[in-house]
Amino acid sequence: MARICSLFSGSSGNSSFVATAGGGLLIDAGVSCKRLCTALKTIDIEPPNIGAVLITHEHTDHIAGLRVFLKRTGARLYASVGVLEHLCAAGHIPPGIDVQAVEPGLPLEVEGVEVRGFEVSHDSVAPIGYHLTFPDGRTAALATDLGQVTEGLIDALSGADLVILEANYDPLMLAQGPYPYSLKQRIMSGLGHLSNRECGNLAARLIASGASRLILAHLSRENNRPQLARQTVEQALSARQMHPGVDYTLWVAPRDGPGEMVVY
Repeated sequence: MARICSLFSGSSGNSSFVATAGGGLLIDAGVSCKRLCTALKTIDIEPPNIGAVLITHEHTDHIAGLRVFLKRTGARLYASVGVLEHLCAAGHIPPGIDVQAVEPGLPLEVEGVEVRGFEVSHDSVAPIGYHLTFPDGRTAALATDLGQVTEGLIDALSGADLVILEANYDPLMLAQGPYPYSLKQRIMSGLGHLSNRECGNLAARLIASGASRLILAHLSRENNRPQLARQTVEQALSARQMHPGVDYTLWVAPRDGPGEMVVY
């Protein structure tokens, strides 16, 4: 059995909880330690039972609470070599914390779960996503902060039972919104973020490969709406004769607190 819950999702902070036999692990720690601990207790998880934190990349909305959380819990830290070097140089890793580098494509056992990192396209230092295989064979993957969909990304995600997938922005809202032109261009670039439409097209390929559960994540506060993201993705899937409740189940991760605990 697998249990996964999005704790926070969006440009103001990201973190997901993954249950393990010994307690759990976090993917990213992008809000304060206090908020992380409060969210964990909301889903009946005691923070000291978190044995590991996996970091996707070094942007603030993914590491804001990392140092304090590691210091409080003593959890092990996992990230790509480039991200670990950045975190160390910037003082985000407390003394005495066990650190393990994640080499994309190579499996690691983390808290009894097989973890494989995979490369993603984003304007950060050596960003990665994560594919998880649980002891009973169930699988999950997380891929946010995606500038573009590559064949390597599709290979890494294909076959996962559950995918946490970025649906960051609606192109029309972004175009008409208040962001400066340079930021709009960065978001839409191959090193930026994935639009709702792009997310829907990718979701269709993943469902065809075996995914049955999707969590839409990292929605922009300014350039998206939860219902719009859901509608756009569902329309893309419906056009391919894929229907909610039959071919897949879809959730939209809340921005400021835990979503539903997905159990499968």
